[in-house]
Amino acid sequence: MSKSSLRDWSIRWRLGGHLFLIVCLFAANLGGTWWFVQQTAVSSTLSPLFLLSMFIVDLLVIGALFVLLDRHIVAPIQQLTADTGAIARGEFDQSITVFDTDDELGALSHSLHEMHDQLMTTIQEAQQFEQAIEHAGHAIYITDTDGTIEYVNPAFEEITGYSEDQALGETPRILNSGRQSETYYEELWETIRSGEVWEDNEFMNQRATGELFVADQTIAPITDGDGNVVKFVAIMNDRTGEVISQQQTQVLSRVVRHNLRTDLNLIDGYAHQITKTDDTEAQTDYVHDLRERVEGLVELSQKAYRAIQEFDRGTYRQSQSVCTTCDRVVTGIAEQYPQANLTTDLPDYEIDVRANVELVFEELVENAIEHNDQATPEVTIRVTRTDEGDSSPMIQVVIVDNGPGLPDSEQEVLDAGEETALTHGSGIGLWVVHWTVTYAGGEVTIEDRSPRGTRVTVTLPRASVRTFPRDATTDDETDPSQSAADTEHTEDVDQ
Repeated sequence: MSKSSLRDWSIRWRLGGHLFLIVCLFAANLGGTWWFVQQTAVSSTLSPLFLLSMFIVDLLVIGALFVLLDRHIVAPIQQLTADTGAIARGEFDQSITVFDTDDELGALSHSLHEMHDQLMTTIQEAQQFEQAIEHAGHAIYITDTDGTIEYVNPAFEEITGYSEDQALGETPRILNSGRQSETYYEELWETIRSGEVWEDNEFMNQRATGELFVADQTIAPITDGDGNVVKFVAIMNDRTGEVISQQQTQVLSRVVRHNLRTDLNLIDGYAHQITKTDDTEAQTDYVHDLRERVEGLVELSQKAYRAIQEFDRGTYRQSQSVCTTCDRVVTGIAEQYPQANLTTDLPDYEIDVRANVELVFEELVENAIEHNDQATPEVTIRVTRTDEGDSSPMIQVVIVDNGPGLPDSEQEVLDAGEETALTHGSGIGLWVVHWTVTYAGGEVTIEDRSPRGTRVTVTLPRASVRTFPRDATTDDETDPSQSAADTEHTEDVDQ
């Protein structure tokens, strides 16, 4: 017979013994009283004494039973109640008192002690799992079956820019970049609601700042014991840098190879012509053209290096002050191209954006001048804000010129950001503009002007709704992050 069976029999025998004792005492008391009543010969003097003695005996028996019940039943129950109550209040270090008896209270205390040990093991495992999630480098969030976010880990806050308070109670739509179709999301929901796992290693999401980022995301259902879906858990990793690096490798390889091959062929042709002719003037022209091609290759290599450094260091995400940066860039380009007429139309307050607008200004303005066929290239740079009531505040940088228009190969870069073996942007700078603007959550559009000229519009999300008077800044400001710090000490003109 097993130990548990022996314990059960022992409990039953002790319980039966207690009941038998109570019945015997009750029967003895009843029999004694009945006997006393039947003894008519008992003197009147002894009768009260006998009744008093029986009463005292009854009191002693009842008291003994009370003490017995209190010591062996009530006190253990109170102790177990106190122990379990402390655990119920969250005092999990509270131990369960074990009564080393073979009765029902002993069995109950042993069972509660085992339950407490199992509970502590489960809690420790849960705490270890929670710590692993809290310290995970991947963003993790949990939603209910309707998609309402119930939990986010610190990595989610760091990657998305949304704090825990901002995310809880919302849905993953706060990350919607608008780059996936409704059909895409319908298929996603259909998959996870059916109990299957959804995976996408190039899911385009949007941070709280408006920046886009490429996410490697897995969404899995959480089921109960019956297999019903009760929650969803998503694991997300930011692989923007990896994707940009891949795009850089492809684009730089093709563009540099194409331009390098073209220019080297021309350089070889010029060198060949120089050796074939004795005409000094012709040789001078060939040398001039050759030097231009060499300088072009040097500039190409410098821009390629800058493109790589720009994204390796993450400087394309640093906050910069738009108007101050525009003034500085225009001043430098005006010195480089004195024949150009550069005009700026800037607001009287400063705006911060989380993007390298210095690079954007330089590349677009220089392209507008270099591709201009007028004796006096005219370029106007205008900075404006969108509707202040817009929930997603944006700024627009409009660059207008009087040239013949941007070449088709360059427009393809800015319009679609696509590069194939058949079409090549002639310069690397516009690719960097495309990457910078796109991953800042903005876009670039191109329009032809009538009768001639081009209008390039760059739309970017503001890093903050905070703006401040431009007279609070200095023209020689060079630290892109300083302006963001200064806004804490200046008046917000949006308020």
